[in-house]
Amino acid sequence: MIMTVATRPLNRRLAISLAVLVMWLVGGIGLALIHSQRWHFFLLGGYDLSTLGQIGGYYLARVGAQLPAYALAAIIFGLSDFRRPARVACFTTLIYCGIMTSIRLARHHWAVAPNLDQSIPVLAEVAQAILLVAFVGFFTWLFISLIARLQAGPLFSSLTRRRELR
Repeated sequence: MIMTVATRPLNRRLAISLAVLVMWLVGGIGLALIHSQRWHFFLLGGYDLSTLGQIGGYYLARVGAQLPAYALAAIIFGLSDFRRPARVACFTTLIYCGIMTSIRLARHHWAVAPNLDQSIPVLAEVAQAILLVAFVGFFTWLFISLIARLQAGPLFSSLTRRRELR
């Protein structure tokens, strides 16, 4: 018995709810794992190489810890019945990242480093949000095009032809 991937696509409300839940829950697990390791920052100051490297590395690690969650969310958006799922995925991720970034910035974590220019973490937060939105958009597009190619390819057509002959 051959089944297509999206015989009954997810409805819109369920897809958005499920994707946000996955981004929050699985992304939180990834961030908890990365924060279980102690991060030590030293000689944080202005826009010098040491400060940019430490904070940039920290935020790249944060992006890497959240990639599985955002990949699952992209697959959920790809399986939904939106007309333009990549666009909806980008907008939903932008809103989610914007809310989470505002919460983190309001908590003002980097105030413990007195010599640190506070614009550096703000710029890193914005760069993190842009990277995650771009990743979700690209991965949603990639998932949709992969499914379309698999369903239009010779392997899928030969399998459906065999099924019709039976």
